[in-house]
Amino acid sequence: MENDDNILTLSLKEYLIYLIDWIDELLLKTNEKQDFNSVYFLLCRLQTLNLLNFKVEKMINYCLQKIMKFNYQFIDNYELLGINHLKALKLWI
Repeated sequence: MENDDNILTLSLKEYLIYLIDWIDELLLKTNEKQDFNSVYFLLCRLQTLNLLNFKVEKMINYCLQKIMKFNYQFIDNYELLGINHLKALKLWI
């Protein structure tokens, strides 16, 4: 049972790394103001997991620069979905 938990934990970490890499690729291709806002708040939640934080922080800064450039209002859409943080994933990380 413990080995299964370790494998699951490693698999979830791997998928989160893929997600972070995928977000990074897509972030460089977007020009939509709202996308930078949405990605910013998602990245802030991912940062709490302490997984690839150097990359996540780099993307957070990039989003902030774009949001300031566009003079876009911060709107946390994830709060509307009831997603306060990624604490539920902390069990596996």
